[in-house]
Amino acid sequence: MAWLAGSQRADGEFDVYASLAPDLTHGCNLDPSIFPTAVMAQALGHVPEADGLRGRALDFLVSERDRFGLWRHWARRNPLSASLPPDLDDTACASDALSRGGYFPGTNREILLGNRDRQGRFRTWLVPGTGWTGHDRLTLTASQLRHIPVYVKFFQSTSASLDDVDAVVNANVIHYLGEGDHVRPVVAWLKTIIEEGREAQCDRWYDTPCVVRYFISRALRKLAPDARPLMTARLAETALSGGESAFETALTACSLLDWNLLPHDPIQTLLADQGEDGTWQRQTLYHGGRARRPGGGFADPVPDTPHWGSNGLTTAFCLEAIARYRALSKAT
Repeated sequence: MAWLAGSQRADGEFDVYASLAPDLTHGCNLDPSIFPTAVMAQALGHVPEADGLRGRALDFLVSERDRFGLWRHWARRNPLSASLPPDLDDTACASDALSRGGYFPGTNREILLGNRDRQGRFRTWLVPGTGWTGHDRLTLTASQLRHIPVYVKFFQSTSASLDDVDAVVNANVIHYLGEGDHVRPVVAWLKTIIEEGREAQCDRWYDTPCVVRYFISRALRKLAPDARPLMTARLAETALSGGESAFETALTACSLLDWNLLPHDPIQTLLADQGEDGTWQRQTLYHGGRARRPGGGFADPVPDTPHWGSNGLTTAFCLEAIARYRALSKAT
């Protein structure tokens, strides 16, 4: 905890690194971004001792919110911030972190609910011309008109598409929005992904199965409790092995805890693997995207694809797993 406190910026942001190396072992550069701090605030919400860190992180998220209650990937101090449109992944995770921390997340629910495809699944990007039907559509669209040339360049130069629909993004959106008619088509889709073992091929930005299961599991835990047999069976199939990283161990332990399963051995492994400075080794949480194959699924990321992660991110997930394990142990 002391290391996290010392590494947190004065404005509440937690640092994240971008690297072309998927394992983040070299070429890592600081890349001010919203998503890592939002996810860390969510994870640290399970750790009572981290209330101060979480509060400062939430203040940072408030400072980065636009007038519509939306967020982009890059923080405002990042020169690339204005080069891409708002997205539902950053917006949902930041909003959920704020809401669970007692903050007002902003009036963005109708905007998110209006950004769905014909199957009822949420689109990743909030941009003009994608069929968005929210009540502030004209105002939001008008605010983006001057940015359209920049957005066009973004979509032309990356693997992103205007009509992206991604599974983890959808899981994060319904985790924030909670119960409602919008849940049913998303839950059905997420269940199918888990049942068919397609975690590595369901989202443009995430391809590590334990990461995908972490986000899907926490969404289904409250919104689809009937998914318990499916999730626990899938988690059993992907049982932890001694060769997995602390990052993967922590995420899988959290998924098991979602369903009130006590991951005794994984937690002991985490405690033994903690570094002398109190942290755990960094690993990629998400990357800059990959091309969608015509027949479904995705190609591997190209060599110049950035990957994001940090010791702080891994440590937050490990602390979440340990804190939740201890809480559930006391309650059972």
